[in-house]
Amino acid sequence: MRRIWLVLSAAFMADGAPANAQGLDISAVLEARYAFGTQSGRSQSAELEFRPKWDLAFSDAWEFRGEVRIRADAFDRLEVGRPSQETISALTKRVLIGQSTEIELREAYLQYSGDLSTVRIGKQQIVWGRSDGIKVLDIVNPQSYREFVLDDFDQSRTPLWSLLLERTIGGLDFQGFWIPDRSFNEAPPRGSVFEITAPEFVPTFWQAPPYPVSLQETERPQGGLNASEVGFKVSGLIGNWDFSLNYLHTFEDTPFFDLEIVPPALAITSKFNRVDILGGSFANSWGDFTVRGEATYTMDANIPVGLLPSDTLTPARSDVFKYLIGIDYFGIPDTFVSAQFFQKINMSKVPNALSPDVEELSTVTVRHDLPGGDWQLDFRWYANHDSNDGLFRMLAKRRINDRMTASVGGDFFYGRKDGIFGQFREADRVHFSVAYHY
Repeated sequence: MRRIWLVLSAAFMADGAPANAQGLDISAVLEARYAFGTQSGRSQSAELEFRPKWDLAFSDAWEFRGEVRIRADAFDRLEVGRPSQETISALTKRVLIGQSTEIELREAYLQYSGDLSTVRIGKQQIVWGRSDGIKVLDIVNPQSYREFVLDDFDQSRTPLWSLLLERTIGGLDFQGFWIPDRSFNEAPPRGSVFEITAPEFVPTFWQAPPYPVSLQETERPQGGLNASEVGFKVSGLIGNWDFSLNYLHTFEDTPFFDLEIVPPALAITSKFNRVDILGGSFANSWGDFTVRGEATYTMDANIPVGLLPSDTLTPARSDVFKYLIGIDYFGIPDTFVSAQFFQKINMSKVPNALSPDVEELSTVTVRHDLPGGDWQLDFRWYANHDSNDGLFRMLAKRRINDRMTASVGGDFFYGRKDGIFGQFREADRVHFSVAYHY
């Protein structure tokens, strides 16, 4: 494996870019945010966040990029106490200062950029797909659910230590990467505002267990190189169709629950399932319309089931097919309109499954820039058709000057308490923020 990557790296860097020193570029964002729970009648968060970035160019071809996020929250309600970070690798964990402040290295990578190739090594995000607000092909980096899906994905993704190679050959773009960083999705602790309680994400018993329940420490994959992840992508144009073909050898980022009777208790251990994922995407435009889509096929995926505590369970498995179709419309001046339809299909019937064999979700987005360009209004609706729950999001953003922006908005959940969105119906909020860029 090591020899293969050395040969690939040499081939990818064989286009000889010039070398002229460029210097250091530093920028930063200082942002203050406040959120108030309209159902709870109390503050959810009052955060101050500082994000310095730097770009050190050694030449036209070589540069080093970094970003740090320093965040303090006055109320400690989004992640109550000190998060265990048990699903995060040692080199990727945040540095926690007390219960209110954290420091996280968001980027730190060395990049070579040639005429036809790119090599990037270090802590980074690798983003696949073109869906908006729903993850289908965006499966390389895990995610923090500190604010469920309300935070921007570029801020909620967990950057991973990885090696990325990209090369253009004959009009096609080839990408390959290796990820030795075994970090996974991170859920907020119990008692947090967005604590996950929906049955398909937490251990759920069809009947009371005959033994006391003992939650064991999460088991992260072991095994050195054999437990790392690799991915490949080919993208390009066929006529007017933009397409990609994707493959990922990975672990599912959400754990499954392994049960074992260890007298006098029923031991539940969170483990991670190794899977292979095939995927692809497409897009084309006609006049004011753009049609886009993406899909994944996961082999031998974990299927959450209701637990029968009298038995030692073998985790349920099935191949899973997911796809999303989106239509974007640009025909109204200063307005963007988008609709998406998502479906998840279990290819095998799974007894006692906690989610339907076919799940469906739709989204509608309307974004409008007011005259003058200083104000932008954004409305989004997420609808889960299986449990009849959903989410309304509204945001008004104002550009005060070239360096400062402000926003005010609201997020409102509805539906059944056991639904993906309805589980947070008591977490409705209004929020505002001010950001300064320099």
